[in-house]
Amino acid sequence: MDVELVKSNLSGDFRIPPSKSHSMRALVLACFADGVSHIDSLLYSDDTKACIAVFCKLGCHIDILRLDNCSVDVRVQPPSGGLLFYLQNTTDAKFEIECGNSGTLLYFLAVIFSFVKGVTFTFSGDVSLSKRPLMPIVELYEQRGVFYKTNNSHLPLTVQGNFSDTYSIFLSGKFSQVVSGLFLATAIFSSKLELTLSYLWEAPYIVMTKQWLFELGITFDIFDTSKNFFLLDARMKSIKGFEKKILADWSSAAFPLLMAISSQSPLCLTHLFYDSVQGDMAILTYLREFGCNFDFDTSSARLHVLDTSFLKGSIIDIQDTPDLLPVIAAIASFAVGRTKIYNLGITRYKESNRVLSTISVLTKFGCSCYEKNGALVVENAYTQSPDERIIDTFFDHRIALTACALALAYDTKTLVKDCQCYSVSFPNFFDDLKKCGGKFKLYE
Repeated sequence: MDVELVKSNLSGDFRIPPSKSHSMRALVLACFADGVSHIDSLLYSDDTKACIAVFCKLGCHIDILRLDNCSVDVRVQPPSGGLLFYLQNTTDAKFEIECGNSGTLLYFLAVIFSFVKGVTFTFSGDVSLSKRPLMPIVELYEQRGVFYKTNNSHLPLTVQGNFSDTYSIFLSGKFSQVVSGLFLATAIFSSKLELTLSYLWEAPYIVMTKQWLFELGITFDIFDTSKNFFLLDARMKSIKGFEKKILADWSSAAFPLLMAISSQSPLCLTHLFYDSVQGDMAILTYLREFGCNFDFDTSSARLHVLDTSFLKGSIIDIQDTPDLLPVIAAIASFAVGRTKIYNLGITRYKESNRVLSTISVLTKFGCSCYEKNGALVVENAYTQSPDERIIDTFFDHRIALTACALALAYDTKTLVKDCQCYSVSFPNFFDDLKKCGGKFKLYE
């Protein structure tokens, strides 16, 4: 799907979809729980649909009780005897796991299923996912003596599980999804984990996983992010069925915030509740540093963008919020002065190399954007913008949404190619953009 966009004056309410990160953790834990779970306002996007399809194939019953264009209420019932019992006692000890475009699903399940003793799992995904690095998973496999096979360090990945109820692991820590997967596996298999990390990138995501386990009665003995050391003894504990409502996604909220800035429109973002474990709430801090004026009413969960007429450059550490890189760089393109974004590490290993893809997009809009000394440097966008531009999304939903939000600032046409990936995280994006006065055409 391609999208053609032009300058638009926006107004009204823009609904923020549920958190993808929360939704994926909720689904995984519910499917391994002892008993039935109910999850309200689960994100209904390409990634969560892929997750639902995997677990339904493995014998879980996931019933949709309510559906709108971006969220569902679901009832999750694991197989009789539990999902672990099903996996270990089925007549077929080999399972094919299709992850689609979801790195979260791949990294979580490639870790968790490697603990299912004597069972073989083969993971595959789309073209984009097949380019994602497997080394963080392989690092864990080799320490645990797990048999695995890859396609030259890429998908497909085949792993044959083994199990120990106590283990000590040392990881690089650059991929939070592997760390979260290890925490989830420890809880699911009622094991004991002693984990040391060389680094701690994307720390808010492992804090989110800790919070999920805490709410289900599984607590860490040591959770020390200053020393990168964690001790979790989940022996004699189990995950019970639960009821949970998923809050809105602050990562997704960044795109209509960018639209308000690019089009200088008084948009209102709705369904945005305060959520201390979503690291991407830092977008509010970044906006203040840029000089953006907004009002966040926590009681009504509404964020009003008030004044974006004068923004100034800033210096931003992106280590804990790598998903915000494209949006932060795009906001910086409207700021007076230079913005420096540093600690880019993990941003190079997302759906695309987001350092290069962000540079590609901003350059097409006439912005001075380049990498220098390991940081992304952005200067004002209005230097020399072409009359028309064609944007490559690199099949990355955050790049696609950033490009669409930027395009609303320009009188001349912008064609965003291969934009269908937007539905990975923001399925209601174009519906709400149309309601708010966005001018665009979709080409299937």
